[in-house]
Amino acid sequence: MELNLSRGVDIIKKSKNIIIAFHKRPDGDCLASAWILLMGLKSLNKKCVIVSSEEQPQYLDSIINNIIGKKKELFISLKRSKSFKPDLIIVLDASNPERLNFNLKTLLLKKTIILNIDHHEDNTNFGNINIVDPSLPAVSIIIVNLLKKMGINLNKKMAELFFISIYSDTAGLTISHPVIPRMLLKIINAKADPVKLIGLLRLKKLRVFHLEGRVFSRIKKTKKSNIVWTWATQKDLKECHANYSDFESITEELSRIVEAKTFFFMKETANKRWRVSIRSYNKNVRKIAAEFGGGGHRHAAGFDISGTLNQAKQKILQLCVK
Repeated sequence: MELNLSRGVDIIKKSKNIIIAFHKRPDGDCLASAWILLMGLKSLNKKCVIVSSEEQPQYLDSIINNIIGKKKELFISLKRSKSFKPDLIIVLDASNPERLNFNLKTLLLKKTIILNIDHHEDNTNFGNINIVDPSLPAVSIIIVNLLKKMGINLNKKMAELFFISIYSDTAGLTISHPVIPRMLLKIINAKADPVKLIGLLRLKKLRVFHLEGRVFSRIKKTKKSNIVWTWATQKDLKECHANYSDFESITEELSRIVEAKTFFFMKETANKRWRVSIRSYNKNVRKIAAEFGGGGHRHAAGFDISGTLNQAKQKILQLCVK
């Protein structure tokens, strides 16, 4: 990866107009990584924007905007980006172009370079330059290393975003990794306060508690395999006056169930269509997700599945018990 880091540094230094993009249904890792990168590039006087067809999810919007301040104007829609002529597009946290929340080809010019930065095992190396390290728990770690190679160290705001990224992609620091203590030390040395940030990240709207009450009341467990699951419907969202991003904290809460070695959460997106988040401490759930056309990491993955609630649940359980 060191060689490609150097190539990434070289192409960034040569580029003037840079777009940062990331995967659909953006989470804390890709969003925080995008803002860290943008801050670093702006310090080099690069013309740079973040392009997304989706807004930041509500559970992250307030805390991120408090950190970035007026820079939020640099988070632009695909429509507004049409006037921006990039010589470099940096794609974060997406294993393939289809995972982006817009069609990458709509922004490509004849000489546009794609720099692909990711930590998914199933990344297809679709960029002109690929910096991919599946051994890392968050893509932000690659971003921080890349910036350091350009002589840019973390300031307090960047460190706060760095913590949000790591917290997000380790399910609230519940997924262990040997690199995390060193990254937390970097964050603290940059004067960020992880304890304060955890407090802010754990805050929820009242509607989320109403939604969680319904979902948690349905929790089921297999008798032998320590597999736990639950589900939520479109009706739940409507009656709780909630939105899709309000589901985010539920998977993290399921990880606290002592009996659960593997757990999944099914969210209805349309009639007989479900989006599934799956986690495990002892199985490679990325392989399970791949069976349904999804992807992710060894311990955390996601996919879409069709069928009635019972049909979809049975298909997932069959793979989980193998």
